[in-house]
Amino acid sequence: MTAKTDGKKAEKKRQRISSSSGNENSETSQEGPVVTLKLNDTVEKIVCSITPLTTRTTYSAFLNEIVTPPTCENKIFKYRFMKENIQNVYVLPFTTTRDTKIITFQYKVIHNILPNQLSLTRAGNANNETCRLCNTEKLTKPYMLYSCPELTAMFWGRFTVWWYEKFKQNFILNECIILYGWHEKSRNEQVLNYVLLLAKHRFSCTSVRNNKLDFDSFLLRLRTKLQSKCTQGSKIVR
Repeated sequence: MTAKTDGKKAEKKRQRISSSSGNENSETSQEGPVVTLKLNDTVEKIVCSITPLTTRTTYSAFLNEIVTPPTCENKIFKYRFMKENIQNVYVLPFTTTRDTKIITFQYKVIHNILPNQLSLTRAGNANNETCRLCNTEKLTKPYMLYSCPELTAMFWGRFTVWWYEKFKQNFILNECIILYGWHEKSRNEQVLNYVLLLAKHRFSCTSVRNNKLDFDSFLLRLRTKLQSKCTQGSKIVR
């Protein structure tokens, strides 16, 4: 008896749901005509070409076809990057470190929005647009990061010597490597990119604040960072 009663109740419930949905459809049709959305040719072409059709593939297809590329890409292409590997430039800071300050700093370097003496002077936030280290040239982003002779001799020169002493690797630091990192598969590639990011961030902060380069301050900062990472790793193991 119980099974028959439950079956009758379920059947009545289904009938009520179907009748109510029918009434809703009739009310909707009485309110106005059904509007069908027509996709434009670009969107329709994108959607029809996606296989398999998932939210992720659809979103990626829209980004590739509709979103305008960043204005910084033309400058990046001048350093012999291609469309196939330019994504490596954007993801490098995120795959190299978790320090949000360093990631933000490199993001500004890539997109050419890093404040410098020239931009600050034009904005009315500084009185002098020349480099504070050499006092000869206007301090643009390229000049601030690698072109200044004081920077080349007193910081990047010591950096390459220090790197050779630690890892027995010789390499020439050019504009591309300093700006966008090392992108060739090699020994200690990840370590080099992390140290370069930390070095750029460190001397940019100290040179603006103290008007001088301090390579020893960078080494101290690097040692502190590595010690904190080792401490965190030992806590995880425990």
